[in-house]
Amino acid sequence: MELVLMSESIVYRPTLSPPRPEKIEIPIHFHPGDNEATRQARLAWAREAAEERRKLFETRSQLFTGVGLWKVCEHKVCRRNRACRGDTNECMMKRWRRYISDEDRIYLAKVCHFAAHEGMTMAQAIAAADADLKEREEIAARSRRQP
Repeated sequence: MELVLMSESIVYRPTLSPPRPEKIEIPIHFHPGDNEATRQARLAWAREAAEERRKLFETRSQLFTGVGLWKVCEHKVCRRNRACRGDTNECMMKRWRRYISDEDRIYLAKVCHFAAHEGMTMAQAIAAADADLKEREEIAARSRRQP
């Protein structure tokens, strides 16, 4: 993957083969009265946003590969590689709700959150999601017992 800084936007180009989007742009809007510090702050924000988007993209790709969505994908490159190689946003919209149950989606969304936003490995994210769901179940059981 490639992260390119341009004067008006941060461009993120995945290095895997199509049908992944060629580039994802984070637009940066400078105003005529902006000083250099404001410009640098906006560039830093755009870099951070691009990195977050890259992490989410990669985490979703691993997740979709793990649950086997490549088996029902319309893109040949995904089926050929037996892994998610497409646009994860498209897969999320077209296949996620159709093929994954509500309970599994909740669990996998937690795993994805821990991996992408907390900087955990997949194994750590799975363990954290398990612990979080167990804690929530215990809280729900206690609240049902109380009159």
